[in-house]
Amino acid sequence: MKTKERTYSQSRANHDKQRQSRSMEHIPRPRNITIEHLRLLSLISRYSRPGEDPSRPEPWIRKLPLQVFMYEGIVSGVFDWDYSPASIPFLDSREYLNISQEGEDDINDLREDGYVNSMRISTARHRFIEAYQITLLGLELISDLDQESLVSVDGLVSCPECGEKLHVKACELPGVSDAASREREIDSVTQCLIHCLQCSYSRVSGITEIEDVSYASSPFISTALCEFPSLTPSRHASFKGLESGGTDNIRDRLDELIILDDTRLMIGEWIPFGANHIAALNEKIGARERVKNALFTQVIDQDPGGTELMVMPGLTQVFVRGSKPGENVSFDASIMYPEDDGIEQIEEFGVHVNMAGQVVYGLKVESIAGHDCHRVSLDHLSRLLADVSSDSSRMMETLLTSYQRTLLSLVFLRKSRNRDKYALVMARDISPRQGVADFLDAESMECELKQILEEVVTAENLPDGSLLFVGTHGTLMITGNPEKYEAVASDFLFLKSMDLFMQNFFSSQFILNDTLRDVQNLISLSERDPNAIEKVQMLLSESSGDAVLMKEIQGYLMEALTEFNQALQKRKRSRTLEMNSVGELLAISEMAQNLTVRVRDMEKIIHGIMKSLEGMAAITDVITERQMHRLQEALHSNTRNLEDVTRSSERTGVSLEIMEVILSGTLAFDILDRLTGEWSAMSTPDPATWGSRYFGPLISIPGVWFCISMLLWVAIAYGLFRFMAWLQAKAEPVLISRVKMNIPCNLNALETYLATKNIIIRDVDCYAQSMKKKVSWVEMEIEKWGVAEVKIELFYDDANGYLLSFLLEVPEPGRLRIGRLNDLFMEEILQFGVIARS
Repeated sequence: MKTKERTYSQSRANHDKQRQSRSMEHIPRPRNITIEHLRLLSLISRYSRPGEDPSRPEPWIRKLPLQVFMYEGIVSGVFDWDYSPASIPFLDSREYLNISQEGEDDINDLREDGYVNSMRISTARHRFIEAYQITLLGLELISDLDQESLVSVDGLVSCPECGEKLHVKACELPGVSDAASREREIDSVTQCLIHCLQCSYSRVSGITEIEDVSYASSPFISTALCEFPSLTPSRHASFKGLESGGTDNIRDRLDELIILDDTRLMIGEWIPFGANHIAALNEKIGARERVKNALFTQVIDQDPGGTELMVMPGLTQVFVRGSKPGENVSFDASIMYPEDDGIEQIEEFGVHVNMAGQVVYGLKVESIAGHDCHRVSLDHLSRLLADVSSDSSRMMETLLTSYQRTLLSLVFLRKSRNRDKYALVMARDISPRQGVADFLDAESMECELKQILEEVVTAENLPDGSLLFVGTHGTLMITGNPEKYEAVASDFLFLKSMDLFMQNFFSSQFILNDTLRDVQNLISLSERDPNAIEKVQMLLSESSGDAVLMKEIQGYLMEALTEFNQALQKRKRSRTLEMNSVGELLAISEMAQNLTVRVRDMEKIIHGIMKSLEGMAAITDVITERQMHRLQEALHSNTRNLEDVTRSSERTGVSLEIMEVILSGTLAFDILDRLTGEWSAMSTPDPATWGSRYFGPLISIPGVWFCISMLLWVAIAYGLFRFMAWLQAKAEPVLISRVKMNIPCNLNALETYLATKNIIIRDVDCYAQSMKKKVSWVEMEIEKWGVAEVKIELFYDDANGYLLSFLLEVPEPGRLRIGRLNDLFMEEILQFGVIARS
């Protein structure tokens, strides 16, 4: 085994060396390995090792925990990098985290040089994550790392209490939200927990705490989208005040390398819209009213018949610019959400929505971080983008219909507030002024661009001196005449926004397909699992609804692309050659065709899902019918058994009556025997006794004594039957009251109430979406109830918070009536706050 392990280790070493030599062939100059590279490599080595035994698993470190340690290292001074908010995949959705683009670049450097292996692995939710592993070459490189760096990395990854290695766990905790939020989506707080497996040490990383920066923005909507002017009141005085004031809560020292001049943003997303939804949006924002501005909130009025309404701070003011009925609507939004102390924000942006589903949020940066519009650094701009992206999602949630919110919740897995958007940044100038090749240096300059673009896909120098950088989640255009490119940029923004939506939509289809696979497995277990069919029916019901919604979303996408392709051909004929060349550079036509093909492909997938649902529903019906047939047979058998028991009981009752008659005769004969038998008045020593005088003549006459015996038998039997009937009539009937409630209840108050009772029976029935409990106790307080004993049974759903029913039983009710009994019990649970008096 040792020889085999050495051979495997040697082969891994040779593979790493060959990989390094191949990667070095593509590097024009030797890699400048910095202290950050070495410390990062040392950090990776604490959680990964190259494999030495092919029969054993190899340790790798996932990308998210590594990013958490990188952020913590920046804050603690281990790494000299910048960080900025970036929207990245997190569990089942996307979240804004403080990510270091310089750190990401150093990881790529180490990968290119063969010091780190990278692996992409799929999650159960069809998302891809990366994991890293140090190579043997990497271990060689850090073998002589200086003591200060070793101590720094040790302090970063070691538990301060026991010294063991720390671990990172991504989790979601239930958040505090209002009723409106609970109706629409499940609110949660995203956290990255740094904890020790050997002791109780744990803390929450600050990587999820996005920093704020003071800024002021004014509404902007491209004239290519809206010809109506802005109606938002001017706030230039406030803009000027923020140029020299306002603070931020940034914990890092920023290296501002790229500065923009006169910056405007267009943030786009695609939401299923139609003519009716546009009409509903116009109605909601009051586009036809005389006063075209109003305040909006996310709070749902639960008591519309009341007088006062309490609303927490966090409103949005909307100023309607104009609209075309059934086609589009444009308005300005002024966000008034609370901010941290010292943070001053004037957040205003224009919004354009059309029936094709294009939603554009536009703004001009007037001032940021104490600087005017002529000095906007990408470090600060990235934080502004994160803030506007989050706030715009909250604002649109208020204006969308419940149907649209349901569609977004389906596509983004009930996390639509965190949906990613595409940002298009246009500026008149950039500092330093240089060609695009100088910015793509794979070092600090490119890392600055990645803060707003993520991965840079392409970059071009335009003929008029403009610069164009296209990324996966953003585009930066530097031009002295931004108005000239707004129309082409709007088309490009529409397609990129739709592309992001379709990526999430495609993932949700595969997740639904996984659900159907789970349903298939449950169907196969239906004979062994008693709850399988109930789970199958629930999943099929939910999946059928999701499939129908997906079909409708696919229809919205197809209609939007069809209209866009038709309009694009007309616009291309009316545009200048220069504009069309930029459109070709951005590959707008090719992208539109590609999206159309993808939408048609989705139609096939959805059709297959719906056919699978139909087949599984048919199989479930067959299984249900088979189980019902078995149940009917069991009921039929039980019915026959009950009939046999009833007949047996009838026979037993007749036998008991016969026994009572015989017992009556025996008793009568025993009485007569005591009078005339051996131990009676007839057998005394003196024959002239009173017994002989009275009973002798009766006995001497044939048949008389027999008749007397029979008469006494009949009399005693009749008296016994009448006595039993009198006892039964004298017994009081049991008073029983059954009340079905099915109303919401306060579970905490209910548990407090039950804690005061002596529970004698507690039954629990667990189902997929409910937990039904039955508790029983006996009340013995005669002063309160007026009777000596009251048996109470209470039924409630502990999972959903519903009081289902109760049963009251009084063995000796006396003068107590059912109405009074129910009132006494209801008053008791009302006093404990179990249910509301309304």
